[in-house]
Amino acid sequence: MGYIFIRITCILLFISPINGKSYRKEDFLSYGSPLSRIKRFPENLFSNQEYFMNFFDNIYEIFDKVGDKMVDKKDCSYEGKLNPNYSLNSSISRNLNPCSDFYSYVCSGWYLCKDEIPKHSRYMNRYTEAYIIAENRFKDIVDSFNNSSNVFERSVYNYFDNCVDYHQNDQNGTKYVLNIIKKNEYKKLSSLEDLMISRHYQPIFYQISSGYIFGNTSMYQMAITLNNPDERYDCYCGGMDKNSIKKYKKYLKGILELIRIEDPDFFESSDKKSEINDRIKVLQSYSKFLRKINSDYVYNQTAPSYYDYITVNELNSITPSVNWTNYFLKTFPNKILNFKDVSNMKVLVNRKDMLSKIENYLTGLSDESYRYLIDWIILFNNYDKLDTKFQDLTNKYFPFLGRKYTNEDIIDMCYMKIYSTFQEFMDYSYLKMYFKDNEKKDVENIVKNLLRTMDDMIYDADWISSKTKNAISKKLTNMEVIVGYDNKTNYLLKIYDDLSEMEPLLDSDNYLEMTEKISKWLYDQSFVNYITQNITDIVGLTVYSDIFYSEKENILIIPGVYLQKDYYSINNSVPLNYGGIGFLTMFTLFDRLNDCSKNYIDFDDSCKFCDKNTKKSYSKIKKCIDEAHRKVSNHEDYESFKYLLLNDEVINKDAVLKVVYKAMKKAFSSYDSEDKRNNNGLEDFNEDQLFFINYAFNYCERDRDCVFSGGSNCDGASEWKKSIVNSPLKNNEDFKEAFNCKAGDTMANENVCKIF
Repeated sequence: MGYIFIRITCILLFISPINGKSYRKEDFLSYGSPLSRIKRFPENLFSNQEYFMNFFDNIYEIFDKVGDKMVDKKDCSYEGKLNPNYSLNSSISRNLNPCSDFYSYVCSGWYLCKDEIPKHSRYMNRYTEAYIIAENRFKDIVDSFNNSSNVFERSVYNYFDNCVDYHQNDQNGTKYVLNIIKKNEYKKLSSLEDLMISRHYQPIFYQISSGYIFGNTSMYQMAITLNNPDERYDCYCGGMDKNSIKKYKKYLKGILELIRIEDPDFFESSDKKSEINDRIKVLQSYSKFLRKINSDYVYNQTAPSYYDYITVNELNSITPSVNWTNYFLKTFPNKILNFKDVSNMKVLVNRKDMLSKIENYLTGLSDESYRYLIDWIILFNNYDKLDTKFQDLTNKYFPFLGRKYTNEDIIDMCYMKIYSTFQEFMDYSYLKMYFKDNEKKDVENIVKNLLRTMDDMIYDADWISSKTKNAISKKLTNMEVIVGYDNKTNYLLKIYDDLSEMEPLLDSDNYLEMTEKISKWLYDQSFVNYITQNITDIVGLTVYSDIFYSEKENILIIPGVYLQKDYYSINNSVPLNYGGIGFLTMFTLFDRLNDCSKNYIDFDDSCKFCDKNTKKSYSKIKKCIDEAHRKVSNHEDYESFKYLLLNDEVINKDAVLKVVYKAMKKAFSSYDSEDKRNNNGLEDFNEDQLFFINYAFNYCERDRDCVFSGGSNCDGASEWKKSIVNSPLKNNEDFKEAFNCKAGDTMANENVCKIF
């Protein structure tokens, strides 16, 4: 069992390869990413999200000036409407030979579209388009709240309206933030606990969060990590470069000079110049200390466990400056005050030896240094509320982190803030307005057919042992499939019961006060979930998210964002739906179940199926497929190149294609003839061809430019992208038959490696 902790570092900011794969911005910041599944963490966990978004926006602005090499663009719209298949139909280049390069056959037209790539995305692909549709729908929902008869919905719109007004009219929150700092009476280490209680919804030295346990979406866990007040130090001074440190000191001095102009009484000493230097030294020293203890752990092979489960009593002994039992009792919201067994409550800590080190560090500070450090922490916790001149200062020293919002950007930012603040309520509103029960039932039937087919094909595979077959069959037979929402939960009553508390908090026109109160409410709600979620077994609503399989619960979740566009439509023909939502769902599932060659450390034992005999047979098939993929990739340094793939990505695609194709054929044969050809411009293809075309279209994408990818042709796909689509097809006899590929064609392997 494990827990998701996210700390976006400067390595991610510069888009360096992680585990051999170059992640995109949307992998970290959009709701359609793995990170979206931790969206129920307290808002303050992502207090720097705005900076990360601006970083990418500004990078794209710079790279756009390099020159967009797209040429001969064509209009890919379908009479100006969002037709379910217009982009697929216009993407196919019928003049190309599908047996030569199937990816180019399906995707070449995609590169010639003149559709603009969204500002916050590097790529335009199928998911981006689906995301845009969902994003626009959420905006429409917020706008509809303006005239709603529901008090809470009108309050939400009032908060949105205040957000726009505040940011468009040169926000003036510096006095508000400085008053928070000046009124703070807890400026001694002996009163750290009182400070943490008074501002428990924002991190001080410790980041206290509750969130879903990884692999079990109905179980919550409390977690404690160290808080770094200013991530810029790690990113720009990590190498101890003198120029970077000098620049960083100038930036901090600029902040304090702006504060001096705004409020001269903020400083304690009459010698303000000397005090400014002392305050800078305190923050630099603390940031350097945090970086050192983190790096010591990374390079220490004998370091203790990364995460430790300990009781609150144990926590008290590690950090005696805080009575954690008292802290939790005084910060638990009224709903859970009847929970008394706090001392024995288990929490997950980010290396308890580091907690000891921070305790020793704080104990060694002078009273003055401690006060200065507390001031910095509160300031950075509320930095986004400061006047625009502070943002201008950030733009000057750190342009990639600066905020250069137009009025349109501000409106979009406030829409996003509404969604991120009231996620479950917004998800519910989305599903209520746009998601139909007949669609939910249709997708559930598709997935159940796929699960039965996979079970049958695994049973017939002679290389899989009986023990492994029985283990997987048990999982597939008992698997719960959730499409959009869970029928077991009355979300309407739950959401309105929880959020009705928010009405008085939103009854104001002061945006900063509203934000402060909402942050506290969100944090309190996370504690309620932690204490009560373990017994209520509620699976959260999902609209913006990846398809997700939870091994521990044996639940497969298909979110609302996938139930549109080319992924799925109730009006699409069977082959299109199976090639879209069908393939992606089963690929996610099979990738989680197939542990025959995985080397990573599992969080639990629930997904370990392959025994020794099965692994031995699997290794032979894998070797065959790897060798075939080597030939397809045509890459000089294949050993390095193949690690751009997910673990066993090609072999999993190979297996899933065969499963989904067989399930599609069964479903297709059961439909009436008049229902089989609803293909909107794709009538020149038969059902087998449509299936493989839509599978490939899942991976068509257009890059904003070639700077990151290093490619020389902006209009084409990378060899990696082509190979992960083409390689499984070359090993697929049904594909070769569908497109009449012959021996000698590029898309026809001489030898077929049979997994199913």
